[in-house]
Formats: sequence, C-alpha cells, structure tokens
Amino acid sequence: MSKLDLDGCGDLNAKQFNMLVRKIGGFSRKPILDVSDGNDDWVVQLSQRGGTINGIADRSGEASSEIVAVGSPAASICYSTLSMHRVLIRNNSAFQTPDVTPESTIALANLLSCLRPGGKLIIPIKDVDRCQCLWTRRLEGFPGTLQQRQIKTGLLDYLSFGFLFSGIHSLSVLEFTIGRKPLSRLQWHRFAREAVMNRSAGNSAAA
Repeated sequence: MSKLDLDGCGDLNAKQFNMLVRKIGGFSRKPILDVSDGNDDWVVQLSQRGGTINGIADRSGEASSEIVAVGSPAASICYSTLSMHRVLIRNNSAFQTPDVTPESTIALANLLSCLRPGGKLIIPIKDVDRCQCLWTRRLEGFPGTLQQRQIKTGLLDYLSFGFLFSGIHSLSVLEFTIGRKPLSRLQWHRFAREAVMNRSAGNSAAA
C-alpha cells in the first residue's frame, strides 16, 4: 500500500503546486511554508520566480537551498513563531500513517506556531471523506476551524496569464484556520500535550 493510500491524501504535481501557491498568496508577498517529503526543487524554483516561500523537507532535493530546512517538523523547527501567512502540508514522514501519533501532534504544534493570527494550515486531499476524518482527529485539541473547499483556476488567472505557468486545475483542500489571538510556541505545545494525554486516557479506558 502506498503512502497516498495510507493517509487518503493525494500529493501534487508541479503545476498543481504552482497554482496552489499562487492562490494562497505566495506571489503577493505573503510568506508560505511548504512541508514536504523532499521534493523541494519546486520551492526553490518558485522562490527564484518571486514567490515568498520557504520549506521543510525530510531530505534535500537536487536544488537544495538555504530556503528549505532539512528535517522533521516534529523536531526543533527553525522558523519563527507568527512568521507565516499559510502553511502547506504535502507528503511528509510525520503525516504518512493512518493513525494519530504523538509525532504528528508535536509536528502540528510546531507548524501551527509558525502561523500569524488568522493564518491557515492547507492540506491538499484526494479522498475527501477519509482525509477529513483523519485530519479532524489529528487536529483535535488545537483551537481553530477545519473546513473543506475547492481551489480552482479562476478569471484572474486568465487575465494575468497565470494559467500559463500553473495550468488549469481544481483541487480539494482542507483549511484549518486559527484564531486572531497570537499564541506562543509553548502555548501550542501545551495544546499538543493535552491532546496526547487525552488520547492516551481514552485508549486506556477503551482497553
């Protein structure tokens, strides 16, 4: 079974990735953090074309760069709190199991702490029902709102000729929007710790 089958979430091709980064503000001076399994060459290419994008990857790609940090988002994260407009999660080792793990919960705390107030976590999805159920469980305990939406190539893309670079696409994504109150990384980790403890207590009770 492939990693896509495990988590129900489809990875993106290069043109879909370009379109999505444009749609979520990567070319409007709004900083984006991309979280991937190592296909960071796309991040470097978009940055060279004027995108405000950085990355975290499991491993370095062919075009390794200072704008992409190599490592797990569940480890110590190099990006500052309240620094990102959007965080885009593609396939990454911290999220490649069908279970909710302490590792995935810690990774989410680190990534959510990077978001500015009102920021969004963006997750492209393949199997809507299955993936929404999984991410609802993963995000349980964190303050925010999860919703599913379609992101499409629109009229503005045609007028600006953006579709020439990104193609014509429609993507299903999950958006987790955090509140307007600034939270520290420590506060996000407190939410993560409580979530892990509550799941452990629930599993013990079920046993």
